[in-house]
Amino acid sequence: NGNLECNNGSEAANQQTRVATYERIRSCFGLGPPTINPTC
Repeated sequence: NGNLECNNGSEAANQQTRVATYERIRSCFGLGPPTINPTC
């Protein structure tokens, strides 16, 4: 589903929500920000 989440596709908004959740979970575990860019 990569292409759907890129270029303002139908899943672009969902990607932002998922990335925010992912970053929050990482911070809870003290892992810091993702080492790779999780968005397009």
